[in-house]
Amino acid sequence: NYSYFPIIFGDENSLLKTLAQLDENNVVARRYFYPSLADIGDNSIKNNPALASDIASRTLCLPLHPDLTNREIEKIAKIIAEVGLG
Repeated sequence: NYSYFPIIFGDENSLLKTLAQLDENNVVARRYFYPSLADIGDNSIKNNPALASDIASRTLCLPLHPDLTNREIEKIAKIIAEVGLG
């Protein structure tokens, strides 16, 4: 639906720190397909459930919409840069 821009962090701790900072700055970001289907007992993840769980734990969706201003984009980028992608 093009309303979020997913990014994958190097580790879940970096994601959680970034999510907290975004929240403190009134930026709405969401975990993406978290927990993974493999973690909630869905047997459709047959090839590599550990990989699905790993990626789900490190993926964050940033806001993406037509009303997002350049100032807001810069604010989001600054927060991510300060915390780091892990």
